[in-house]
Amino acid sequence: MRVGGTVVAMGFVDGVEVTIHIREFFFTHKRLLGTLMGDVADLQWGFDMVKHGRIRPSLDRALPLKEAADAHRLIAANKVCGNLVLIT
Repeated sequence: MRVGGTVVAMGFVDGVEVTIHIREFFFTHKRLLGTLMGDVADLQWGFDMVKHGRIRPSLDRALPLKEAADAHRLIAANKVCGNLVLIT
């Protein structure tokens, strides 16, 4: 994440505890924002931000849909850094 960037934590996908390198977090002026959920308007806003390059999602990997069970195991084992996409 860039200097001054914001991490948005949403959904509790990886549990309720997190570990960060606090010195790197503070010295690079990063922010942490937590949210429980959004609505359709929030989703559209997110799509627009991605479309215009204001938000750049971090893709860890893309797997075929037939490997969905493996994808869940990777997420549960905290082996994914960023987004994991299933492709049909």
